[in-house]
Amino acid sequence: MVDWSRETMRRVIGTMANLRNLINNVVGLKVIYHNSTLDYVRVTCEKMEQNFFINFRILASVKPFQKVNSKDILLSIEPVGYIPTWVVRWYRGDDRTFMLRRLNELWDEAKKKLADAKTVREKERILTHLHKGLRGLGNLKQTYGDDVATKAHLELLMDAVQDLLKRFNYEPDRVVQMNEFPESSDSEEEEEAPTEDASSDETADPSSSADDITTELKLGRVLN
Repeated sequence: MVDWSRETMRRVIGTMANLRNLINNVVGLKVIYHNSTLDYVRVTCEKMEQNFFINFRILASVKPFQKVNSKDILLSIEPVGYIPTWVVRWYRGDDRTFMLRRLNELWDEAKKKLADAKTVREKERILTHLHKGLRGLGNLKQTYGDDVATKAHLELLMDAVQDLLKRFNYEPDRVVQMNEFPESSDSEEEEEAPTEDASSDETADPSSSADDITTELKLGRVLN
């Protein structure tokens, strides 16, 4: 038979309390880790969403005969410096093949986002960036005009983007200039109104004006 003395009971209760605190700490750490993981995933998704549209904006800003740095998460335009561009790209391990791979990945991501879009506004935003990216693809085609293979890949990608835009009946918004607005009919009527009054005064009967003058003279005599 076990002798449950006061000292033994105190030790058992202390051990159980320590065990309970340990369990609570472990559960708390799991909750904190779970919440931090969710926050990290949420922030990462938001950054990926931003990077997607940023890359399309950078692609749209590419000018003819410029090259794209495709080794980083965000695309960038190769600057012109003292060191030749081909040396910098060779040292970085960047080339036109890797650039085409990144462009295809960006295109696949655009199709996935377009399929997952739940609102018309989200689809319009994606289609707008796709349409603007066509300009950059066309300029890259001029950059690699001497490379038949790269030029063919860019043309196929441009055809795929254009087919997608046609399928969604996308029409880019056109900004109407101020000089394109037609003149309103009210302004024309206001401008024509004084001419009508002037013509009526010119065509007035001179005898009626003489009668008016005679009447005014008679009234003046009576009042005086």
